[in-house]
Amino acid sequence: MNAARAVSFNGKFLSGGRTAVHDTSKELIAGFSRLLQNDQRARELITAEILCPPGVRPPVDLCPMPYRRAGLSTWQVWEQVDLPMAARSSLLVSLSNLAPVSKTNAITMIHDAQPFSTPESYSIKEALLYKTLMPIIGRNHKRILTVSNYSKNSLDRYQVAPASKIAVIYNGVDHILKLKPDIEIIAKHGLSADEYVLGLANSQSHKNIHFLIDLFSHEALKTKTLVLYGKAKPEDFRAKGADIPDNVIFTGFVSDEERRALMENAGLMAFPSLTEGFGLPPLEAMRVGTPALCSPFGALPEICGDAAQYADPSEPESWIRHILLLLSESSEERDNRVQACIAQASQYAWDKSARRLLDEISNVLVEQSCTQSVHAGSDFKTLRAVDFVSDRFAASSKISSLSNVSADDEERISLDNVR
Repeated sequence: MNAARAVSFNGKFLSGGRTAVHDTSKELIAGFSRLLQNDQRARELITAEILCPPGVRPPVDLCPMPYRRAGLSTWQVWEQVDLPMAARSSLLVSLSNLAPVSKTNAITMIHDAQPFSTPESYSIKEALLYKTLMPIIGRNHKRILTVSNYSKNSLDRYQVAPASKIAVIYNGVDHILKLKPDIEIIAKHGLSADEYVLGLANSQSHKNIHFLIDLFSHEALKTKTLVLYGKAKPEDFRAKGADIPDNVIFTGFVSDEERRALMENAGLMAFPSLTEGFGLPPLEAMRVGTPALCSPFGALPEICGDAAQYADPSEPESWIRHILLLLSESSEERDNRVQACIAQASQYAWDKSARRLLDEISNVLVEQSCTQSVHAGSDFKTLRAVDFVSDRFAASSKISSLSNVSADDEERISLDNVR
């Protein structure tokens, strides 16, 4: 590839499990690939490839973009050692929070600042890994991307990167429309359409699902059903002190098709998170016509807008009132609410997100060309080298000690939500 136009995507996420962060990487790269196929001007500016760990092949919907396997190692070692050597002089784009700290010709998407704001949601090793690498990435890479203005301000506040260096690219939500709902899961759990409340089975502290479980032991909600979908089990919550009432159902892991069926048949989606970098689950529910009740924290008001309902988890009576109201609306009231939810969620499309990504990549390539022309032979390169050596020396011992954070460990860390 022509080095002046070469873009390499970090394919490490393809070797990990399914998380919302990894799904975002997949959707953005797939959208970017479609743009290159359909936009001759983009193809004239950029040639792109996916760099993959050994033994990894991109799924079919990413195959229009060329891919190349590189290196011998896996996971963190592959990302920090093999990947920057394979990328050579190309612009490296990483979309799943982490990236090589030694690669300065790079764009990286950091989805949120949760390792700093809610470190209790992670193991000590996991939190330390992110806290060590993120600020170096923020300082060394040419552009930082994130998924909301709230996340942008949070990354700036925790000094991961200055706001002036961060660009916002919202997630899309239209992927859920491509799924055929598997309605068998409704009968499997004895559910009735529009009569249950849906939530995430996620035991991370900031998801605040413990609050929902406690809420449904209240006398006013004892005849209502809370359905929690996802990997977390009842014992995960009991270990944290939860007393799980009989009207709470855990589905366990669900397929994407089952998840859509649960969402579009729910009376409402309940999302009491204490912070969110984006908040995809309530937006997915809204896109298929289910009202969302959210906490007024993090990016949730920014993303879900006025179409969602909000209640502070510190006021459980307010949550109870909202739940009972949403489950008892007249057909006309519900139809109006559903239309507002669909209109709000319809603003978020992956092709639009991919276009924003193309714009940011193009801007960096143009800036890079200008910088190379203006600063050739100047002290600029020397100053950058000093910063780079200092950063790499500071991080090298931490990376080596933390590189044994495995794919299974990191799979548990979705900095937005784990499905």
